[in-house]
Amino acid sequence: MITESIAASNPSSKSLQSAESQRRWMRYLSLGIIMNAAIWGITLVHLEVSKPNYSSKWTYSLPGARSYTRINIPNLGAASSEVDSPYSDRSQDPREKYKFIAESRLVIEQSAAELDMGISEFGKPKIQAVDNTTMMNFEISGTSPQEAQSKAFALSKAFENRLEQLRIQEIQEENEPIKKAVESALSNLKAAERLLAQHKAKTGLSSAQQVSQVSENLENLRREEIQLSAQQQQTTASLQELSSNLDTSAKQVSDAFILKSDQLFQQHLQDYSEASSQLEILRPTYGPNHPAVVRESAKQKGAKAAILERSQSL
Repeated sequence: MITESIAASNPSSKSLQSAESQRRWMRYLSLGIIMNAAIWGITLVHLEVSKPNYSSKWTYSLPGARSYTRINIPNLGAASSEVDSPYSDRSQDPREKYKFIAESRLVIEQSAAELDMGISEFGKPKIQAVDNTTMMNFEISGTSPQEAQSKAFALSKAFENRLEQLRIQEIQEENEPIKKAVESALSNLKAAERLLAQHKAKTGLSSAQQVSQVSENLENLRREEIQLSAQQQQTTASLQELSSNLDTSAKQVSDAFILKSDQLFQQHLQDYSEASSQLEILRPTYGPNHPAVVRESAKQKGAKAAILERSQSL
């Protein structure tokens, strides 16, 4: 009887264990479904609430790595220089200067104004110089693909306009001494014409030879003016070519700036030019032994010697 009772109780125990196991797995399944639903719910809410961010990227490739310059000076000789890549030294990398210009407040303001935005709304671009290359990577963000692209176009336009302004400013500063030389030549020409008119009023031109000599002198002065104008155009073209390069001989630039900025050297040069102009007018009329001719000749020689002495001392 005892054996039969135990055998009868075994099926009931197994049934209870199976039901408990099913209930446990149902709890696990329900918990998994709830957790999965919570994760997806949080994800969907985040996607719905947060705004997507878009970015536009582009790359600038700067001019070549090396430069070679050769200058021929009439009656003096020739000089040449070859400079290695300016990108090899990171402390003097030209791309850092471009980066500073592109991130400047002026460029950002112009870019934002192009799109009728504020500076904070436009944002600040991310700029990176690629190592061991001549390239620069630009990146700007926006709330939509169209806005990011519009910001990129506006920033590129403002950046290039600013570079062009700086190039023009540099050329104007370099061209100022030549402009002054041309103005001085024009002033000397007008002074010579006034002296000629005064001489004609006092003495008159009695012979065809005198008229021919005076005409020749005036033609020489006009030729000098044309040569100076051509020199100005040539120098302007050279400066534009040099400004497109990122490199030049430091010693050549230093010597040129020293001579252009030295007031005493420029004064000697002006004295020499004035004396030469006076001699061109006086010699055909009075001859080489006239006191005025001798005086201007001595002034010309003194100015030339002073020019040589001053240039060597500098």
